[in-house]
Amino acid sequence: MIADINSFVTNLRKNLSSNLLPGIEAQLKMSPNVRNPHFESQIPNELTKKAAVLITILIQKKAIKTVLIKRTEYDGAHSGQISFPGGKVEKTDKNIYHTALREANEEIGININKIEIIGSLTTLYVPISDICICPVIGLAMEKINYKLNHNEVVEAIEVNIESLLNSKNISQMQFFTNNLEIIAPYYKVKNNNVWGATAMIISEFLEVIKRTITFP
Repeated sequence: MIADINSFVTNLRKNLSSNLLPGIEAQLKMSPNVRNPHFESQIPNELTKKAAVLITILIQKKAIKTVLIKRTEYDGAHSGQISFPGGKVEKTDKNIYHTALREANEEIGININKIEIIGSLTTLYVPISDICICPVIGLAMEKINYKLNHNEVVEAIEVNIESLLNSKNISQMQFFTNNLEIIAPYYKVKNNNVWGATAMIISEFLEVIKRTITFP
């Protein structure tokens, strides 16, 4: 429970300063094994796409939550996965923050005028998609009335941040795809396995949260 929201936001802004971010070290704690060494030879280049996701912070009386989405099934690398709302940068976007807000509005109906941008995390390169993702942090100023774009999203999932910090909700899975053995740590979120780039982003986000607030 947060006694002083203003102090929380002030401290969060400070901890999101680029020189204080936990960075790739925190992200790699939840990295699938295929990133090392199979994909690490791939690096961003002039053709690499840019994208942003929105990590929304919902402050309630007894909990701090964030919002994940379950994507629809489609013929692609991220079919049916759990992620933050987000997508690729478009030419009309003013900046990376605008990308995150626009995508969140398009996918789950978040009112961009009711989100206060606090900062961003370390950009994460995803080799399988050749895309650089900037995780943007936003504070919801009021309850979200979700309006799902069912062409892209099956479900909006509010998750208690404290539950993500609980080690009992972190596990590891093993599977094969494209003749590769994947060993991936994941967060268990309401019967969903959150792994890959989203888990890596969450890992850094949680390090920032732990620096900002002490949970009982």
